[in-house]
Amino acid sequence: MKRIFLRNHFFTQLAHAHENLLAVKMDGITKEEFAWGFRVGFVTYGIKGGGTELYKALEDKTAGAVRVIFPMPRIFPNHYC
Repeated sequence: MKRIFLRNHFFTQLAHAHENLLAVKMDGITKEEFAWGFRVGFVTYGIKGGGTELYKALEDKTAGAVRVIFPMPRIFPNHYC
């Protein structure tokens, strides 16, 4: 039953559609649902024929983008402690 679900999932269909199509799925939760002050997000990549080198490059690019967009504050306000 699980294999049928994964085969029919929209993201899986996109990820296996073509070698030149990169499927990206972003998901996250609000801080209130997890813990006050935290931000949690998930990025999933899928591409037909993608190998270890490709996914490592995507991971590195994503990590760099996250560090630039969401920098760690140098001085923590009281509500972060």
